[in-house]
Amino acid sequence: MVGRLMAAAEAGDLEQILECLAAGVPIEATDSRRNTALHVAAGNGRWEVLEYLVCAGANVNARNRYGATPLHSAAYSDTSGTCTAALLNAGARINVVDADGWTPLHAAAAFTNSTSMQLLQSAGADPEARNSYGFKPLDLAFFRRLLEN
Repeated sequence: MVGRLMAAAEAGDLEQILECLAAGVPIEATDSRRNTALHVAAGNGRWEVLEYLVCAGANVNARNRYGATPLHSAAYSDTSGTCTAALLNAGARINVVDADGWTPLHAAAAFTNSTSMQLLQSAGADPEARNSYGFKPLDLAFFRRLLEN
């Protein structure tokens, strides 16, 4: 059933989410990487599922095996900024670091996700934070830009 919950979060299938939860799957159930359904929804831009899970009590600061939170997941891939904004509004910690010292701003910068970068900076993300390798978010954005050209 946990696999069904994660697949539903990835697909944005709110009906399946409701069925899984009604069948007793805990909202904080995790996959093999300890991602919650909230991590999966955030990483796939499924804001309607994300909003439901947050309202149902999902932990917006849950950490997966690598120390990443749902905000990290959104920062990597949420080009519209909808999931990032929803998590920030729900109280997600903005400067939390994962196992490699990456903040959500590092994640957004590394994947040149300018919308999430702007939202995170407006919410007070630290642009001077260094990850475990000594890089700031803008360093990662610069390296990514070099690789793209």
